[in-house]
Amino acid sequence: MLDVAATCPPLDARGVTVSERALFPMDPSHRAMVRLGGASAVLRADEPVAALPIADEPAVDTLATYVGEGVLHIWEGIDHIFFLLALLLPAVLWWRPRAAP
Repeated sequence: MLDVAATCPPLDARGVTVSERALFPMDPSHRAMVRLGGASAVLRADEPVAALPIADEPAVDTLATYVGEGVLHIWEGIDHIFFLLALLLPAVLWWRPRAAP
């Protein structure tokens, strides 16, 4: 995690535009999570710019953004899918009906 603080000129009522292009050429799957007050955004190679409002964003919207990014992250890597299957395998074997002796 890279925690960056910046001093900005006076803000207008519309908000702040944030962009991140430093790591996308080296790693297209890179994600940058940006938070300004209560508003947040996830920057990706296909969407490297986000406009963040000054007003607080509802917590449900932030949660939906992060859950969606998490699901996308898991789905993009086959190793993540295999890891989830490995976690589920013991549960399936435990709950499987056992034959009577």
